Amino acid sequence: MIAQRRITDPETHKSWSIEERDLGDSRALFFIDDMCFVRIKQYPANWIDLPVDRLMRLRANPNGAAEPAKKQRRVLIVDVDAAARNAARQTLQPLTDDIFEAESAATGVDMARLLKPDLILLDYAMPDLSGAETVRLLKSDPALRHIPILLYTAAAENVDQEAKAKVEAILEKHEFNRDRAMELVLDVLG
Repeated sequence: MIAQRRITDPETHKSWSIEERDLGDSRALFFIDDMCFVRIKQYPANWIDLPVDRLMRLRANPNGAAEPAKKQRRVLIVDVDAAARNAARQTLQPLTDDIFEAESAATGVDMARLLKPDLILLDYAMPDLSGAETVRLLKSDPALRHIPILLYTAAAENVDQEAKAKVEAILEKHEFNRDRAMELVLDVLG
């Protein structure tokens, strides 16, 4: 994520989180609420300073540049390693376009609260919070405890017993190939 802003539509009182994201070969602006998000491909560089009414007009009438999100499963990938996040994204893209990334456990927990994903793919070894602490935070939050967590790690034998009991599956990183990951994700999501 490059930048973020939160706004409330003065007419409907609906709140939106607006995030500018780097998509690799381009950037996009996402208007996110608890039900869906809208991706805007063309937007002013100074969007973060625009008044709320102008942002709402951009969301409502993006001159054909808006691309409503597919009503598919949302997946949140939480990993400090950008290459690992990218590999996971490439693996999961055949299942959904609604893939979000967090580069720290704390950011991942915040994004989970905002996005309410259908699945969280969580690296167990994170520098800011341990995998066990992150699983505990996610599963102790009433709004998040129903979200399945697929834990991936370098060594499954090092995973805390409490964390093992609270996640749907554990995948060792050396096993993280397209077929195995898709099999687990499909098993978890049904």
